[in-house]
Amino acid sequence: MTSQQLDAHILARLTQADFTEIDPARLYAPGGRLFLTKRSRAEAVGILDGLIQNQVQSTRWADDYGQVHGTFRVKAEPRMMLGLSASFIKGKELTYENENGL
Repeated sequence: MTSQQLDAHILARLTQADFTEIDPARLYAPGGRLFLTKRSRAEAVGILDGLIQNQVQSTRWADDYGQVHGTFRVKAEPRMMLGLSASFIKGKELTYENENGL
């Protein structure tokens, strides 16, 4: 898959009913996409890992202070890198304090 196809493949899954997209600029900064789910972090990482498993050169995830993240080289386009992360909302009460309903 090209990087654009991989992006579309990931977005097709993240736009299903068990994920909700919110504007990342509301909480962090523009540039990127932010999806929330009630699934556990392990389930979310498993979903992401399954989506990219055969499309990137390596699926090494790092775990830093509750956030799991990785930068992955796309097999079909080795010059393209894909960045993904999954994090808990719990423990980030100040970040999300004005986000009623999340």
